[in-house]
Amino acid sequence: MQTDATEVTREIDLPAEPDEVWDALTRPELLEQWLADDVEIEPWDGGGIEVATEEGEHLRGVVERAERPERLIIHWWEVRPDDSTRVEFLVVGLPAGGSRLKVTETRTTLPMAAAHGWTTRLGSLRACLVHAVA
Repeated sequence: MQTDATEVTREIDLPAEPDEVWDALTRPELLEQWLADDVEIEPWDGGGIEVATEEGEHLRGVVERAERPERLIIHWWEVRPDDSTRVEFLVVGLPAGGSRLKVTETRTTLPMAAAHGWTTRLGSLRACLVHAVA
């Protein structure tokens, strides 16, 4: 039985260079400012990631690919690894300065809330980077 995957993509322009955006995607103390309350990550191919929120969500996963500062791909799940979500972060430097971040989340059964969750989290990331640049 073949299941069609659901994909949610969001883009945001950020006031930070690609290396700074990479740090915000891979350093736990920065991830905890915009993604979740508690984050552990090993930002290299095959490394682990754990994310916990105040709302009780707990995700575990693995880093599929880490290409500093352009691409980070992770698979994470709440209950079972065979029910994982693939998240790809793509960072592109902009000619006038700053960066564009594209986030694509793919899952066979993607909750509708995911579409709204990335919009909120990316807004928090922008605020984190604006504060860091100021």
